[in-house]
Amino acid sequence: MAPSALGHDLDEQKNTLAGVLDGYFDRGAHHLNVNVFGTEKLLDAQAHPEKPEYANFTIRVSGYAVKFISLTKEQQDDVIARTCHKSL
Repeated sequence: MAPSALGHDLDEQKNTLAGVLDGYFDRGAHHLNVNVFGTEKLLDAQAHPEKPEYANFTIRVSGYAVKFISLTKEQQDDVIARTCHKSL
């Protein structure tokens, strides 16, 4: 989910995410994987995979973890289209 979907500033984003997670686990859940980054980060990683910050940039895709830069361009485009949302 995009950080901006969680709030306008870092404190609001942290509180919103904590509330979502608390509500989820209060209902008896045991496990959850959450990606929190913006479309901009995915697009930058796609355009500049050589940047050190992307060497271990791991995301969840259909139940498995994968390094984003190891995906093909088509797979990266699919991840971007399916996982980036502006609001909850």
